[in-house]
Formats: sequence, C-alpha cells, structure tokens
Amino acid sequence: MNAVQLPAPKPAHELTVLVHHHQSALYLDELKRRRPEPRYVVLDNYADLPATLEREQPDAVLSFRMGFLGAFPRETLLGFPSIRWLHATGAGIEHLPPWDAGRLMVTNSSGLHVSIMAEYALWAMLDRTQRMGLYRQQQQDRVWNLLPVTPLAGRTVVIVGMGRIGREIGRRLAAFGTRVVGVTRTGAPLAEADLVLPEARLDDALGQADICIILTPLTPRTRGLFGPERLMRLKPGCHLINLARGNIVDEAALRALLAEGRIDHATFDVFHTEPLPAEDAMWDAPGVTVTPHVSGELADWQFHAAMLFAENLSRWISEAPLQNLCDPALGY
Repeated sequence: MNAVQLPAPKPAHELTVLVHHHQSALYLDELKRRRPEPRYVVLDNYADLPATLEREQPDAVLSFRMGFLGAFPRETLLGFPSIRWLHATGAGIEHLPPWDAGRLMVTNSSGLHVSIMAEYALWAMLDRTQRMGLYRQQQQDRVWNLLPVTPLAGRTVVIVGMGRIGREIGRRLAAFGTRVVGVTRTGAPLAEADLVLPEARLDDALGQADICIILTPLTPRTRGLFGPERLMRLKPGCHLINLARGNIVDEAALRALLAEGRIDHATFDVFHTEPLPAEDAMWDAPGVTVTPHVSGELADWQFHAAMLFAENLSRWISEAPLQNLCDPALGY
C-alpha cells in the first residue's frame, strides 16, 4: 500500500506524543510552546521502550536514532498498535521499511540538510579541481610548485538522485558553467538540470560523467547499485562523490579502479561500516578523501528536526497535508 495520510485518532488535547531521544532538552520547551495541547512523554533509551509504550500508549513518536545504544527498535515501534505516526528525524529511512501504511504513517526530515549538503558537494568538486589536496601537502613539505587547474566550467556533472539536495546542487552549479545531467526514476525534465535521464539509462549518464554525485536513497533497489560493472561504466578519470549511503557502492571494486587510475578520485562521506574502523582500507586508499558522515551535519539539526515535527503536528491536528510523507513501497 502506498503512502496515505491518516487522520489524528483523537482531539489534540487527548493526543500522546513520545519523544524518543536522549537530548530532548535541546528542543522540548519550544516544541511544547508551539503545540501545547498534546501530552509529551520523554524516553532516552531503548531498553525501557516496550514498557513505556504499554504504559503510555502514544499516538505519535518523534524518533531519533540513538546508535550508541545499539540496533534501532524497529519492530517494537512499528508494530505497536496505538502508534499512528512516526516521524524520523533523518532524511534516510532505510532502517524502517516495510510498514503497514493503512495503520501507520512515516514522515522524515528531508529538506533540513539541503543547503549544507549542496555546499559540501561544491567543496568536494572545487577541492579537487583546484588541486587543494596537493597544495596542502606542498605546504607541509614547504614546496612551492605551481600546478595547472581544470575549471568546473564545461565539465559534465552527473547527479544520481535529483531530490531536493540534487536539485539545489544543480541550481548552484549553473553559476559555474557546468553541464548537469540528472538521473531520476522517471527522467522527467527539471529546471536544475540540462538533461534528465530515467534510471534505466543510468549507464548512459555515467559514461558522460566528469564528476558523479550519488544522492539516491538506500533501498533494496539501490543497495549495491554501484558494483564492479557499474563503476566501470563511469567515464575514465571521473571524480566520484558519495553523499548517500555506503552500501550503494562496492568499496573494494572502487579501490581497485582507483589503483588502476580508471577513476581519478573518490570523495566519500558515507561507508559500509560507520564509524569507519581504524583498520579499514578506505582510510589509506590512494585517491580517496574520507570525511566522517558530516555532509549533512547541520548545526542544531536536532532542534530543526523537532520543529519540522511540530509543524507537521499542527498539520495533523488541523487535517492539512503533512510534509515529507514517506511511501513504504519506495522506501523514502
């Protein structure tokens, strides 16, 4: 069943909201100020979740992933009968599907990280085209050596996944004179791209890519999307940037192609295992820039995610359309 907005099960003053987070002090007072009617219950751990759900019978959950506590309690939350709506505070919801869309709604916090992730992507491209890595090394070595620069202007940037972030990157790249090729499910035209191709023509797009940016959500369809054969489809000398999820790319195959020189460089912010273990080969692989999943690390993001929930709570109560209603069939 596709995404369907479900009505609030009771009047606002009778609703119970579970705030499932160990840092709720960052935003709880403002959340209550904006929507004072519901009863708010705070839980800062996973261990007490079953008992809390039985005791409090929440109608909605503001859900933060607390990775330091272990595995996310997906079945416990999605299977509890009183919960009609779960708001995920990240953009990626690969930890949630499937769910029963006839009984439960899921929304996410897509959109909060658009600007900062677009800035990261621009940094990654310019850092490479302007040879900043080499100049940083030259500074450490006290070497003065001028190197030629190939500008972004005239290059083709392929963006795999033209959601809000991809479109914002495309919009900003227009100022640099780049050619933007987007890849989406349908291939419908977008103002932020010079060309949009459907996902069935992904390989055609990759063959044009001087730079390829991966932004597609992690779903069963995209897991392993960039395996050995797909990586070989990239234009020789491509700069690959992954801001999506690590499990979309075969890291061993990527390292092999980097060593061969077929792929020029990889800027990766996401990895199969996070935190990236100290012994992982990605740390030292030639031609790899590693950052610790920071591209979307917006200052005060927890507060902003909670305020998005507050806005949606107002919409739910007033029977207005919710923002970021997710589709279990698509996985986002």
